[in-house]
Parts: sequence; structure tokens; C-alpha cells
Amino acid sequence: MEATLRIGVLSARELAAADGFSDPYAVIRIANKKYETAVVKKNLNPIWNTTFDIKLVETVVPPHITITVWDKDRFGRDFLGEVTIPIKQIFARNAGGLNDGLPRTFDDPENMPSAYTLQKRNAKQDVKGDIILKFGIVDNQNRSRESQIISPASYKSCILFSNLKFIHVVRILILGSVVICVAISINSMTRSPNKPYYSAITLCKFVTPDLVHSKVMGVVRKHEIYYEDAAEIS
Repeated sequence: MEATLRIGVLSARELAAADGFSDPYAVIRIANKKYETAVVKKNLNPIWNTTFDIKLVETVVPPHITITVWDKDRFGRDFLGEVTIPIKQIFARNAGGLNDGLPRTFDDPENMPSAYTLQKRNAKQDVKGDIILKFGIVDNQNRSRESQIISPASYKSCILFSNLKFIHVVRILILGSVVICVAISINSMTRSPNKPYYSAITLCKFVTPDLVHSKVMGVVRKHEIYYEDAAEIS
């Protein structure tokens, strides 16, 4: 399954003045790829109005998007700030709030741009201002306004598979806990054979890889049922 995500780098406001006036441009990094806007000369409130289309494949969903603002110098560049947005939260602000958005197509009239406060990389840097961004799925079909909200089934590649990565990490952590549990049990048995270590061994016996796998697949199946039901309703 494949989807096209459009990233709109619209503008920035009240940037720090690196040399009296900055010549700002933005660099977008996602999925080991880099995209750049044009340089706006001597402006602390640059307007770029630039969009980039990113192909997302369900098996290789990037964890986040990073946008960095730089001041272009003749012999280099100065850091003006950056934001990193988890891929699961790119639609969180498109309704005017901080966490009340919905997945929408890019051209949906109700898909609102969002302001993100630029962050420092270290305490010594002079960073201030916001960058204005917009995210949306590219829809080549001429659909009605009401249908421009992305259904959960269509948004599956951007959310579900990112969640599966998280589940995989949890599974690894649980299996790591099992190894530690076994190590503690063996250590207790070796150092003091008379100590009761049976509870630890019992715990390790029941927390097996098969059990972990079944629990993980249960969560995955719940996701699949949810998206199947949503697809039928839509």
C-alpha cells in the first residue's frame, strides 16, 4: 500500500537575525531524503509557499519529519532553529488546536496550516520564531468536500505501520526482560542454592516468546478489525 504525503513549507515569522538580517531557507529531512526551499534574502519573516511530495510505503514508514531553518551566508550557513514532528502527529494541528486535527487531503479547505515553534540544538544558540507548515495526503480524484477527510483504512499506511514498529520495540523489551529474569535466577541459584528462586523461574516460564508473539498479534488484529470496520462504514 502506498500513499503520497504533501508537505507545505509556507513561511516563518520573527526569526533570529544572524547578521542584522538573515537570508533564511528551510531544509526538510524525511526517510533519508533531503528537500530545500529557496533562499529569501534579508527577511526575518520569509514566505516560501513551497510544497514537497513524499511517497510513503507501508513497509518503510519514516518515524518523523525534521525541518531546519538556516541563514545562508557567502561562506556557509547559520542555524536558525528546527522542529521534529513524529509522523503520527503530522495532522494533529490542522483544525486550529494542538491535538484536535484529522487526516485530510492537502487541498481540503478545512485543512489548516499550523505554526511550530523553532527549537534550539544547544543552549548557546540564538533561536526564536515559528515556522508555518501544512500536511496533507495528495488525492488526484475530484472528490466532494465532505469526502476529503481521509478514512482510517486509507490512512493505515501512515499510522498502523508506525504503531507496529512501536509494538515490535515493546516485544524486544519484553524478551529482554525475560533474559534478565533468567540471568537473575541463575545467579541466585549459583550464589546461594538455598534461596527461593522458584518464583523468578516460574515467571520466566510463563513469559515465553510464544506468549509475547500471541499478544502482539492480538493487538495487530484489533487494528486490522478496526480499519476493516471503518472501511465498510465509509
